[in-house]
Amino acid sequence: QTSCEDWRCPLRLPELVARFFFFYAEIFAWGREVVSIRLGRRENIDAHSFSNLSHRELPKIHVEDPLELERNLSCVMGMEDEQRLLVALQEAWCTACAGASPAGLAESPERRHLQDVL
Repeated sequence: QTSCEDWRCPLRLPELVARFFFFYAEIFAWGREVVSIRLGRRENIDAHSFSNLSHRELPKIHVEDPLELERNLSCVMGMEDEQRLLVALQEAWCTACAGASPAGLAESPERRHLQDVL
């Protein structure tokens, strides 16, 4: 068995980022699965692990608060917000497929200058 200290991701950062966008834009079952960093694996909303999660019955993305397990972090998003998030993930996936950096991830000249100074 490999420990966390020994594990290394074999993917380069651009491929890893692209796969992140692909997963949430195309594979993740919105409304049926839960984003859970606590568990670190895919689980459906009806899993025992999420029996106390609020708003489970709503057909929207479910994001478990890792500290307050009954809190569904999607409560701060309306349906329009959620749709914009999904579209942004899909656009980021398409941009990454084209070999470009998704909006917000490309380095700005100001950021490069700051890195040069530091």
